[in-house]
Amino acid sequence: MMRSWESRHDTTVVDEPLYAAWMVATGAQHPMREAILQHHESRWEQVVAQLQGPVGTPILYEKHISKHLCAHMDRAWLASHRHAFLIRDPWPMLLSFQRKVEQVTVAETGLPQQAELWHWLHENLGIDAPVIDARDLLTDPSAMLPKMTAALGVPFDPAMLQWEAGRRPTDGVWASHWYDAVEQSTGFRAYTPSTGALSRELEAVHDACLPAYQFLHARRLRPVPSIC
Repeated sequence: MMRSWESRHDTTVVDEPLYAAWMVATGAQHPMREAILQHHESRWEQVVAQLQGPVGTPILYEKHISKHLCAHMDRAWLASHRHAFLIRDPWPMLLSFQRKVEQVTVAETGLPQQAELWHWLHENLGIDAPVIDARDLLTDPSAMLPKMTAALGVPFDPAMLQWEAGRRPTDGVWASHWYDAVEQSTGFRAYTPSTGALSRELEAVHDACLPAYQFLHARRLRPVPSIC
């Protein structure tokens, strides 16, 4: 999704700006931890101040991971933003994690935090943030992207449907570990069902985070087939 928004001429993107702050707060031992802490701001107050500062384009697209918004971080700044939630079925998500991360917890999926944050925005700010399911997006991006931008009050730009392959200066330092498929892409890959077995431990994680996914999935933007 970040590649898609970065393809717009009116948009600047920021990649997981609270990642380092979350690492400091939780002690998480993610791959490339030291490089992340060295290259990225780890004080959440400074990150928020930077996000609220001026940028050179009308739109600033911030790619966040919900678990990075820790409980001790003040949420007042969220009122100045428009929000959208990208969700993914936890089974294929956990298959991906299984290949990249040694130990995965329910919190690591970010799904419970997404559901909690959606509810918080609804209750405290009166925002019913649009929810986009990754399966719907990959099945028909030319239909789902206009629905997303309309829900955010932003004109759709067809440039969002394709981009050049390769790494970006805007990618986090962690790109070399996580973004191999992203760097090879030139658009949204066609949806294909994920296959494979989860370990017994990850099956338990799946069952625990499934209700949060179902809560958000029920509130997703509904796909309408595009007309070619």
